Amino acid sequence: MRLVSLLAFAIVTQTTQPSAEPPAASGPAVSATIELDSKAGQRIYRAQTGDCEVRWIIQLAQAEDGAIRHYAKCKLPVAQQAPLYEAVLDRVLKDRLALRTLSWGRIDPDGAKQDHTLARRLSLAAKKSKEWNSKSGKGAKGNDNKAVKDIANQGQVFVELERIFDQRGFKLEVRTTEKVLVLPAKKLAYFAELEPEGVLATDRLPFDAQVSFGVKAKDQPEELR
Repeated sequence: MRLVSLLAFAIVTQTTQPSAEPPAASGPAVSATIELDSKAGQRIYRAQTGDCEVRWIIQLAQAEDGAIRHYAKCKLPVAQQAPLYEAVLDRVLKDRLALRTLSWGRIDPDGAKQDHTLARRLSLAAKKSKEWNSKSGKGAKGNDNKAVKDIANQGQVFVELERIFDQRGFKLEVRTTEKVLVLPAKKLAYFAELEPEGVLATDRLPFDAQVSFGVKAKDQPEELR
């Protein structure tokens, strides 16, 4: 009888143990708020979770131009920021505002205590791309801005943002880049993550730039794009 009891206890214990990889709990839904700044002539779409905040700003006088400026203050990995982007985009679409350009700003601002995923993706994509000369630290065809624009579009640097727009019927792509910054790989904060991918300490790679996106409906006639 004692042996049977022990076996029964072992079976119950085994079957009630949690799995090694329990499903991730879904966090609270993120919603966006709207603020009107009459003095600055702006409409501000804001989404926030904890210390992470995303703002999309539209100048009221230029609302028909479909231009939005992005601001973010966030230390979360870019994948965890996605719900905030979804919230502000959904609210903009709900208000039926024109949407043609999204000015992102810098990929990796100076001194920012934030996630470096976008910068790391850009550096690694440049290393693997024929558009970039890692020895000279220049675009292979002599135009750094165009090289980084093409690399960002081809290398899935902004994959989360692209997916969010795609799910809502829009195509997002980098339209312009400016002020490209380059460093030897060994000086990049994330070099330890690049080295296993074949990046050399002496490779000169882009890590930052001013970025602006173009946005267009996927079903928009070609002549109107």
